[in-house]
Amino acid sequence: MREYHIMPINDICRPCKIHYSFIGKMENFENDVSRILKEIGAESYPYFADNFKKEYTSDAIHDIVQAYFEYRMDSDKCIDRHTGIKRVWLKLQIRGFVSQTIPVPFTSNESQIITHQKLLNTILKARDESLNEDLRIKRQYFSKRLIQAFL
Repeated sequence: MREYHIMPINDICRPCKIHYSFIGKMENFENDVSRILKEIGAESYPYFADNFKKEYTSDAIHDIVQAYFEYRMDSDKCIDRHTGIKRVWLKLQIRGFVSQTIPVPFTSNESQIITHQKLLNTILKARDESLNEDLRIKRQYFSKRLIQAFL
Protein backbone atom coordinates (compact mmCIF):
# COMPACT_ATOMS: atom_id res chain seq x y z
CA MET A 1 0.00 0.00 0.00
CA ARG A 2 1.39 3.39 -0.98
CA GLU A 3 1.60 6.35 1.39
CA TYR A 4 -1.32 8.69 0.64
CA HIS A 5 0.71 11.87 1.19
CA ILE A 6 3.26 11.08 -1.52
CA MET A 7 0.97 9.54 -4.16
CA PRO A 8 0.58 11.46 -7.43
CA ILE A 9 -2.51 13.66 -7.24
CA ASN A 10 -4.05 12.03 -10.34
CA ASP A 11 -4.04 8.69 -8.48
CA ILE A 12 -6.06 10.27 -5.69
CA CYS A 13 -8.48 12.57 -7.51
CA ARG A 14 -8.90 10.72 -10.80
CA PRO A 15 -9.50 13.91 -12.84
CA CYS A 16 -9.97 11.95 -16.08
CA LYS A 17 -12.73 9.79 -14.58
CA ILE A 18 -14.53 12.30 -12.34
CA HIS A 19 -15.68 15.59 -13.81
CA TYR A 20 -15.50 17.96 -10.86
CA SER A 21 -17.70 21.05 -10.79
CA PHE A 22 -15.88 22.56 -7.84
CA ILE A 23 -12.34 22.29 -6.48
CA GLY A 24 -11.68 23.72 -3.02
CA LYS A 25 -8.51 24.35 -1.04
CA MET A 26 -7.72 23.72 2.61
CA GLU A 27 -6.66 27.37 2.95
CA ASN A 28 -10.25 28.39 2.10
CA PHE A 29 -12.00 25.36 3.56
CA GLU A 30 -14.63 27.19 5.57
CA ASN A 31 -15.54 29.53 2.71
CA ASP A 32 -15.51 26.72 0.14
CA VAL A 33 -17.82 24.52 2.20
CA SER A 34 -20.12 27.46 2.91
CA ARG A 35 -20.35 28.13 -0.84
CA ILE A 36 -21.17 24.49 -1.58
CA LEU A 37 -23.79 24.40 1.19
CA LYS A 38 -25.36 27.55 -0.28
CA GLU A 39 -25.44 26.02 -3.75
CA ILE A 40 -27.26 22.91 -2.51
CA GLY A 41 -29.56 24.92 -0.24
CA ALA A 42 -28.22 23.52 3.02
CA GLU A 43 -26.70 26.67 4.53
CA SER A 44 -29.92 27.52 6.32
CA TYR A 45 -29.79 24.44 8.54
CA PRO A 46 -28.91 25.68 12.04
CA TYR A 47 -26.44 22.86 12.65
CA PHE A 48 -24.17 24.00 9.83
CA ALA A 49 -24.29 27.64 10.82
CA ASP A 50 -23.77 27.03 14.52
CA ASN A 51 -21.32 24.15 14.55
CA PHE A 52 -19.40 24.12 11.29
CA LYS A 53 -16.23 25.90 12.37
CA LYS A 54 -16.03 23.99 15.63
CA GLU A 55 -16.58 20.62 13.92
CA TYR A 56 -14.07 21.05 11.12
CA THR A 57 -11.41 22.49 13.45
CA SER A 58 -11.97 19.60 15.88
CA ASP A 59 -11.38 17.11 13.10
CA ALA A 60 -8.20 18.86 11.93
CA ILE A 61 -6.90 19.17 15.51
CA HIS A 62 -7.46 15.45 16.14
CA ASP A 63 -5.47 14.70 12.97
CA ILE A 64 -2.60 17.02 13.96
CA VAL A 65 -2.33 15.54 17.48
CA GLN A 66 -2.54 11.99 16.13
CA ALA A 67 0.25 12.72 13.62
CA TYR A 68 2.42 14.24 16.36
CA PHE A 69 2.18 11.10 18.47
CA GLU A 70 2.59 8.72 15.52
CA TYR A 71 5.82 10.37 14.39
CA ARG A 72 7.14 11.40 17.80
CA MET A 73 9.60 8.51 18.11
CA ASP A 74 11.13 9.43 14.76
CA SER A 75 11.24 13.14 15.54
CA ASP A 76 12.83 12.41 18.94
CA LYS A 77 16.00 11.60 16.96
CA CYS A 78 16.34 15.19 15.72
CA ILE A 79 14.37 17.53 18.02
CA ASP A 80 13.38 17.52 21.66
CA ARG A 81 9.71 17.01 22.55
CA HIS A 82 9.19 20.58 23.70
CA THR A 83 10.31 21.84 20.30
CA GLY A 84 7.91 19.33 18.73
CA ILE A 85 5.02 20.67 20.84
CA LYS A 86 5.98 24.24 19.92
CA ARG A 87 5.90 23.29 16.24
CA VAL A 88 2.45 21.74 16.65
CA TRP A 89 1.27 24.91 18.43
CA LEU A 90 2.68 27.14 15.69
CA LYS A 91 0.97 25.03 13.03
CA LEU A 92 -2.34 25.47 14.87
CA GLN A 93 -1.78 29.23 15.05
CA ILE A 94 -0.86 29.47 11.37
CA ARG A 95 -4.03 27.60 10.42
CA GLY A 96 -6.04 29.97 12.61
CA PHE A 97 -7.22 27.31 15.06
CA VAL A 98 -5.41 28.85 18.04
CA SER A 99 -5.00 32.58 18.60
CA GLN A 100 -1.54 34.10 18.19
CA THR A 101 -2.05 35.58 21.66
CA ILE A 102 -2.17 32.18 23.39
CA PRO A 103 1.36 30.92 24.15
CA VAL A 104 2.39 27.25 24.31
CA PRO A 105 1.05 26.23 27.73
CA PHE A 106 3.60 23.51 28.49
CA THR A 107 7.04 23.68 30.03
CA SER A 108 9.89 21.65 28.65
CA ASN A 109 9.43 19.06 31.41
CA GLU A 110 5.67 18.80 30.83
CA SER A 111 6.29 18.28 27.11
CA GLN A 112 8.43 15.21 27.83
CA ILE A 113 5.58 13.30 29.48
CA ILE A 114 2.46 14.77 27.91
CA THR A 115 -0.27 12.30 26.97
CA HIS A 116 -2.29 12.27 23.79
CA GLN A 117 -5.47 13.18 25.68
CA LYS A 118 -3.87 16.01 27.67
CA LEU A 119 -2.47 17.61 24.51
CA LEU A 120 -5.77 17.20 22.67
CA ASN A 121 -7.84 18.65 25.52
CA THR A 122 -5.47 21.60 25.92
CA ILE A 123 -5.58 22.42 22.21
CA LEU A 124 -9.39 22.15 22.08
CA LYS A 125 -9.64 24.49 25.07
CA ALA A 126 -7.27 26.96 23.37
CA ARG A 127 -9.36 26.71 20.18
CA ASP A 128 -12.52 27.52 22.14
CA GLU A 129 -10.81 30.49 23.81
CA SER A 130 -9.66 31.63 20.36
CA LEU A 131 -13.19 31.39 18.93
CA ASN A 132 -14.44 33.51 21.84
CA GLU A 133 -11.60 35.99 21.27
CA ASP A 134 -12.56 36.16 17.58
CA LEU A 135 -16.13 36.98 18.54
CA ARG A 136 -14.99 39.68 20.99
CA ILE A 137 -12.76 41.28 18.35
CA LYS A 138 -15.57 41.19 15.75
CA ARG A 139 -18.03 42.72 18.23
CA GLN A 140 -15.55 45.47 19.09
CA TYR A 141 -14.90 46.16 15.41
CA PHE A 142 -18.58 46.35 14.50
CA SER A 143 -19.39 48.41 17.60
CA LYS A 144 -16.76 50.96 16.57
CA ARG A 145 -18.09 50.98 12.99
CA LEU A 146 -21.65 51.44 14.23
CA ILE A 147 -20.61 54.32 16.50
CA GLN A 148 -18.68 55.94 13.62
CA ALA A 149 -21.73 55.60 11.37
CA PHE A 150 -23.86 57.57 13.83
CA LEU A 151 -21.31 60.33 14.48
